[in-house]
Amino acid sequence: MSALSLAVLPVTDDPAFAPLFDAFAAIEQANHLDLLGHTDLVDSAAARRVRYSERKNHRGVLVLAVDGPVQAGSGRFTVDGVAGEVVPVLDAPPDAEVVGFANVGLSVHDNLHLSELDVAVPPAHRGRGIGSELYRAAERIAAAEGRGTLVGYTGHRQTGPVTGPDALAAPTGVGALSRTDPFAAFMLRQGFSLEQTERHSELALPVPPEVLSRLQSEAGARSAGYRMVQWVGPTPEEYLDRMAVLHNRMSVDVPSGDLDLEEEAWDAERIRNADATTVKMGRFALTTAAQHEQTGELVAYTVIGGRQDTSAVWQDDTLVHGDHRGHRLGLAVKLANLARLLAERPDTERIHTSNAGENRWMLAINEAMGFRPASTEGAWQKKLDQTAQAQPASS
Repeated sequence: MSALSLAVLPVTDDPAFAPLFDAFAAIEQANHLDLLGHTDLVDSAAARRVRYSERKNHRGVLVLAVDGPVQAGSGRFTVDGVAGEVVPVLDAPPDAEVVGFANVGLSVHDNLHLSELDVAVPPAHRGRGIGSELYRAAERIAAAEGRGTLVGYTGHRQTGPVTGPDALAAPTGVGALSRTDPFAAFMLRQGFSLEQTERHSELALPVPPEVLSRLQSEAGARSAGYRMVQWVGPTPEEYLDRMAVLHNRMSVDVPSGDLDLEEEAWDAERIRNADATTVKMGRFALTTAAQHEQTGELVAYTVIGGRQDTSAVWQDDTLVHGDHRGHRLGLAVKLANLARLLAERPDTERIHTSNAGENRWMLAINEAMGFRPASTEGAWQKKLDQTAQAQPASS
């Protein structure tokens, strides 16, 4: 095996770095194919460049693991050939291969105590210690940024319950992973604790008409006094401030177990920046919100988005403000948004979404619409000054 080197990808628009984002996207494609059998949820290399260079709402530090002899002079990136040493990216020979990455996510406006880590190694290069080297580098970067809480997520093929002596139960009381699962075992070795499981679900389209008719009747009978407003793309100026309130609530109202998450700080400008990034990435977004007719306030919303070049989409945020629950508004906005999706993009074949295992209200809506389990996600946390409290790995 040749020397493993780690290098930080700089924030730059220089097209010379485009091949590195190609490698970044290729690793994600390989991992999604291995886990899910498709690449529905993988962004293009160009979209990843846009997201990485956008620094107004979030910053990212991308660490690449490079396999192969390293020398200066090619104009691509620089590594020093010593495993575990993170250096600025400048140059490397054309035959150097990117065999993994770690992304250190850093919020700009809130949650300044926290970093979200994403470590990925393609199937062909697992079992060599690359993920552990990347994780250690990512942890050092997060610590240097003053982030004492680390959060990470893992994907698992399981769609049903895990029982027996190897079951690692989430402290929420809902869901478990197997300690022998390679991704769970990896997180445990790094000192993380499992905090929550989430269900990744898929909805095959079209939904049978009789199902839609029944659900629409149910929602309509309970949602008098509210009207649906919709838009495609960036949020209209007239709704920016109202949507900021709902985004703030979304960050804390959705079940998150004991993850150390603070309320996010959204305002009109942050929404504008997020919408602009979505457009630059070549993605679309469809939004439906419920407006309280008496006050004019937006009190619920849902978003569907995704790449422009795929027949699969992602069901993103859905929220009903606590003061307006009990009117089936969650179901109402999702049905209205589904109808708009099929009007705008009639070739859509499936919708993906993810929900906390304990979010029985939203899971019930999704199941009624026809969503079925596709995989399980684990939400993990590590406190850099409290690692002794981490759960033990299986022996």
